[in-house]
Amino acid sequence: MKKILLIIVIAVCVSKMAYSQQYIYLSEDGIRRFLRVDLGYSQWSMQVPDSSARTAQGIHLLNEAKIFSGFSEDWDGFAIHDAFYFGMDIGVLKNERHSTGIGEDKEMESKFSVNIGMGYLGMVGWRTQRWGALAGMDFRWRAATVGDLTMPNLDGPLFYLSTPLVFRGEYGMSKIHADFRVMLTAWTTVSDKKRVPYQSFRLEFPLSKEGRWWLCAQYCGQNAMSEDTFTFTEPQQTKFAQWWIGVRVGNLP
Repeated sequence: MKKILLIIVIAVCVSKMAYSQQYIYLSEDGIRRFLRVDLGYSQWSMQVPDSSARTAQGIHLLNEAKIFSGFSEDWDGFAIHDAFYFGMDIGVLKNERHSTGIGEDKEMESKFSVNIGMGYLGMVGWRTQRWGALAGMDFRWRAATVGDLTMPNLDGPLFYLSTPLVFRGEYGMSKIHADFRVMLTAWTTVSDKKRVPYQSFRLEFPLSKEGRWWLCAQYCGQNAMSEDTFTFTEPQQTKFAQWWIGVRVGNLP
């Protein structure tokens, strides 16, 4: 009898767990409330002193998982936006590749290029049906390559940490649909080499009344140390720049 009761209890627990997982991971509303995804075209470049910029182009992908702001629905008063994010740009070098040697001994610089960014963003502010203003801080890490030009340099950290302040302004274009609003976000750091200065601007324009689809464009610039692993140059101060344009999918927090 005890074994039968134990089997029934386990079956009920498994059934409830399966239902909970279905709601968290498979519910369309849950995905839209807690996740935002970027997809677009990207270009990023690095430029060392007394040299032309090295540029790469490719596909931009980013996944943003909202934490506390995923539970927020109040459009008249205190507002919060926070999220962990991980993004990657994968592409190829646009410039002519460096080469050494001749004939069978000729070696070519790698054409593959990548840009990785991740971190945690948190903002608080005030939002109404028509207006919104939020401010906070972004803790972000970056590593990038353009061909064989790498940032950080090989003797540096694995990723560069920067902590820019972030500000976002919102303007609602509909009195009925609260999510139908334009958003402009800006990042900036104090000019301190230890904090890897970072500046960025992002514009988001709604493509659907319910706030699920957005047209998005962003530019960012950053100064850091890089090294060319093909020509074996010494680490140098580098100007990194990137812009991308594409779509964002997911509800506004």
